[in-house]
Amino acid sequence: MTSILGLIETWVPSVAIGMILYFMQRSQKKRDEKVDKRAEARKEESALSMKLMSAVAQTAIAAAISIKEKKFNGELDAGLKACQEAESAYNAFKDKQAADAIHR
Repeated sequence: MTSILGLIETWVPSVAIGMILYFMQRSQKKRDEKVDKRAEARKEESALSMKLMSAVAQTAIAAAISIKEKKFNGELDAGLKACQEAESAYNAFKDKQAADAIHR
């Protein structure tokens, strides 16, 4: 009888600690996945934002050249097209982020 109690006294704490550590690790893994997902979204948002700023700069340069030379050229059309494409991609990203936030 004493050997059974001794066995229980030695195994129960080990099993309890193991279970606690398992659940702590599982919850930490879920938090890490959320952090990684947010980091990936920030990375994508940053790239889209930079693309949008580049398109705006391209359009501004083309507009400045057009005004300076008093003639309109194809560069302005290309800049406007780049702005529209970048804005469309950025809006699609925002819509996706909003949908993900709603469905959490």
